[in-house]
Amino acid sequence: MSKKVYISPSDQVSNAYAWGNTNEHVQCQKIAEAEAAALRRSIMAHAMEEKQQQAQNAYADALVAQVIGGMEVDIPASMVQSQLDGLMQELEQQLSNQGATLNDYLGAAGLTREQLRQQAEGSARSAVEFELAMTAIAKQENLIVTDEELDHPNVQ
Repeated sequence: MSKKVYISPSDQVSNAYAWGNTNEHVQCQKIAEAEAAALRRSIMAHAMEEKQQQAQNAYADALVAQVIGGMEVDIPASMVQSQLDGLMQELEQQLSNQGATLNDYLGAAGLTREQLRQQAEGSARSAVEFELAMTAIAKQENLIVTDEELDHPNVQ
């Protein structure tokens, strides 16, 4: 003779436990409250980590902006143009990965290649300023980047 197992919801309130003067409903409620508390702690911890990372990034950005603002250097146009060429190549590669071309993008945006380069020139200049500032800081602080650090840039 086989045993029958019922998986349907039970009457949790009248299903009394043999110990603890409790029932299935009370036990399920305790588990739900514990899980909800654990979820709240997890969400709070994640939010705190995110806020700390945002604060660190804002601080680093402010320091870099201060360094760049205090720089007294002429930025060679050739460096900006080289950076701009790199930005354009990156854009073309991204578009290619999506199955589009730069001409498709320019047509959709209603821009010419020269207009796009003019729009991107500020970003290119900022990237060059950042690179020059970081290079100057690295020289001043005698920082040397090893090949291993280049291979694993996120390891601190």
